[in-house]
Amino acid sequence: MAAAALPPPLLSSSEKTSVAAGRLGGAAACMIKTGVTSGHAICEAFSPFNSVLRSLSEARLPRLALLLYCEALCLSPPLPADPHTFPALLAASAALPGGGHSELSQLHALSLKTGFSRHTLTSNSLLHAYAVSGLAPLALHLFDRMPSRDAVSWNSVIKAHVAAGDLPDALRTLRAMPAALRNIISWTTVIHGLAAAGSPEPALELFREMQFSGLAPDSAALSAALSACAQLGAVEHALWAAVFAARRRLPVDPPLACTLIDALCKCGEPDAAIKVFCIIGARQHALEAASGRRHLLGGEADAAMAIFKAIGADEPASVAAGFAIAPLFGGEPDAAVFVLSTIAADKPTLEANSSPLLSTQHAAAANVRVWTAMISGLGANGRGRVALALFEVMLAAGITPNELTVTAALAACAFSGQVAEGKAIFRRLEKGQFRCKTRAEHLGCMAQILARAGELDQARAMAERGGGAVAFGALATACRDQADWQLGKELGEILLELDSSDSGRYVGLAAVLAGAGRRGEAAGVRQLMKRRGVRKMAGCSTIAVGGVVHNFVAGDRRHPRAGEIYRELGRMMERLKEAGYEPDRGEGVGEHSEKLAMAFGLISTKPGARLQILKNLRVCQDCHTAAKLVSKVYGRRIVMRDRLRFHHFEDGSCSCGDRW
Repeated sequence: MAAAALPPPLLSSSEKTSVAAGRLGGAAACMIKTGVTSGHAICEAFSPFNSVLRSLSEARLPRLALLLYCEALCLSPPLPADPHTFPALLAASAALPGGGHSELSQLHALSLKTGFSRHTLTSNSLLHAYAVSGLAPLALHLFDRMPSRDAVSWNSVIKAHVAAGDLPDALRTLRAMPAALRNIISWTTVIHGLAAAGSPEPALELFREMQFSGLAPDSAALSAALSACAQLGAVEHALWAAVFAARRRLPVDPPLACTLIDALCKCGEPDAAIKVFCIIGARQHALEAASGRRHLLGGEADAAMAIFKAIGADEPASVAAGFAIAPLFGGEPDAAVFVLSTIAADKPTLEANSSPLLSTQHAAAANVRVWTAMISGLGANGRGRVALALFEVMLAAGITPNELTVTAALAACAFSGQVAEGKAIFRRLEKGQFRCKTRAEHLGCMAQILARAGELDQARAMAERGGGAVAFGALATACRDQADWQLGKELGEILLELDSSDSGRYVGLAAVLAGAGRRGEAAGVRQLMKRRGVRKMAGCSTIAVGGVVHNFVAGDRRHPRAGEIYRELGRMMERLKEAGYEPDRGEGVGEHSEKLAMAFGLISTKPGARLQILKNLRVCQDCHTAAKLVSKVYGRRIVMRDRLRFHHFEDGSCSCGDRW
């Protein structure tokens, strides 16, 4: 008698490879180890069937989990389900591409048929699956008909509102939720939703309300609040979050580390960000140390404080601190000494130190995304040399950069004018040394590097190769700066064709034509913009004083202290003229939003206090010059963040080196 044909295997060769590589655990991993890969054999061989389903779903193989359950239903007799079966299946269905809407409906019907929908665990799992799959109406319908609701039920419906972009209803649901059930997840979901939707101020207000309610933020809540801080440039809040995480010893996973570093950098605090970067690496290495060295953890807080005190000090202090915290770097003081002294002295290269600069263990402990965030933040803050130093350390430690890491390194070169270094990185990328393909972002960065160095022909070649609007925009800006009006006109027209709804394209082309003396054509571009209904984006500058955010636009007189601000602006301009300032005579330039924000900062803060300003557009030449002089005349450090980068003004100079 011929043997009965066996069912086809559920696992493809690629899926077997992913399982064997460690993406599955527990019972599901045994499928590969024992060679059992068909649905019938699995159901008969493994009693913890639900754990197999969960493992498949968690390993990003949800299709296999559902197929496996289908085979289980075909057994004779069918494999019985229990209250834990449907949660595993629903999680797998929600993880399918597109949210698995059809599969969710079928599982919902099956749960009703089998009676498991009455179990709170199943109904909550179904509610959560509908929420994360973008089926908010179905989630709300189910929630309204649930006989009993626990914290999971309420949190799922809040998540459904947030996923649907209905933040007012999410907030109302949070407030309607019984206080006894409201937990950290409830608050964090809404805070994260507000921050992701571009409403940072309400997000931070809700974060404060959560703390007043008696709940201490965890890593997820802190990450959501930091995202809002980054958007606002709320430096005080971001620094508080860093200190809070250190004192509470919160688990700093890669997502929180990235958010923390990103927020500090976007608040103009790159030194604080790299302190956090050092501490994260030191802590991770200590946690992974052998059990016989667990006593090192007791001194971790002191080591962290040593780093905070040393960075920014002179090099001997940094070296001393490096030896003090050496145990946390695997006993290698060179690792700590290098990072500390590089920041303190802003060393241009790594060649001066022939010792191992950073232990492989410490480097590998930090996720590549954390390194990318640090390199990107340093570059945007005008610390290009330090950014490239960390990039080289990362490579030396054997960490493979991804596309974003290479983009961050090239952008650092563009911001700091490091042409040779940028070309070298791009050559290595083209040769395949970074194991990632050349993307439009890389070409755009190279176009910026070459354009700012005056190599316009090579920059144009990069842009035409696929650098996109970013590359053409950088090249057009360089043409205006170098008075190459003909090429600037050609590029302006190309940019206008790429996106005719962007007001900046019209303004840029009009500026080029006006610079070339073709004022009639410039007026024609402005008329074209008007006919097409494209409105110029108003420049807005934001400054936070005492935790209160103040917004200004050019010529703004709506502020309650407008009279004081304009009087101070007049005094400020007179003092700048005495220092050699020659103001631009353009219409309204003297009342640009940046100048109003600086004047307000001068009358609202103590002498010597730093001014932190956020600008939604590129800062103009006249305001850039004025900010440099204000920093010198008034002895103020001014950090101004525009739409592309940071400008750190101090003692009459800017970190951008007048390249922006």
